[in-house]
Amino acid sequence: MSKILLNVNGIEVIYSHVILVLKGVSLQVPEGGVVALLGGNGAGKTTTLRAVSNLLAGERGEVTKGSIEFRSKRTEALSPGEMVGMGMVQVMERLLLAEQNTNVALKYADCGCIMESGRIMMDSPAKALAENADVKDVLPRTVEGRAQELPRHEVAPAAQALF
Repeated sequence: MSKILLNVNGIEVIYSHVILVLKGVSLQVPEGGVVALLGGNGAGKTTTLRAVSNLLAGERGEVTKGSIEFRSKRTEALSPGEMVGMGMVQVMERLLLAEQNTNVALKYADCGCIMESGRIMMDSPAKALAENADVKDVLPRTVEGRAQELPRHEVAPAAQALF
């Protein structure tokens, strides 16, 4: 069994001391593995990644519950610079069509996480998610691989980053 590189356990994130954005998000990234965060706009993908890389303070956010461990070390007291020194870097999103981004995530990820309203609703091997009927209902244009262009308001990443 592979060693866990990143362990996010039941985190809750609040912005401006009042706006609950994430609740109970948990995920694990095994060493050498790839995990994709998928979800619509506002699902919590960016907030999850900001929490993992300790970049919430600049957005007036904070992890108020749960824990995040990187290489078996708790990270809440570390600065973003210290996180970089440990090897944790957030790669900022590229503006791709949601279809393109999701297809890349599902192709290369070992595990996928479908987020909705700040919670991970499904997690399993990415290939299984790509073939799941419920996922196809939610992301029909992306998972079925249609080549049609999405309207401009839908041009946003569905998969925020690959670990």
